[in-house]
Amino acid sequence: MAVISGNSVGVYVGGTLIGCLTGATLTTSRTEIDVTCKDNSGDKAVILGGATTTISFNGNWNLQVLMVLMIYSLSTTQRAK
Repeated sequence: MAVISGNSVGVYVGGTLIGCLTGATLTTSRTEIDVTCKDNSGDKAVILGGATTTISFNGNWNLQVLMVLMIYSLSTTQRAK
């Protein structure tokens, strides 16, 4: 199982951290497909089916930094015209 430090995960805009995680959950599951035949001597036989992975997270973000970056982005876009 891989372990990722929560300090390594964030939301970045132009290299500037604007949000960080306070909690996260990773859940994976696989379905089973029943392939039991009459010649299995009563034993159940299965093969792996599709996989499902769900990532849930919560955190905090800095609206003030995001607004400054958006204003800067708009002003540099207008100058380029």
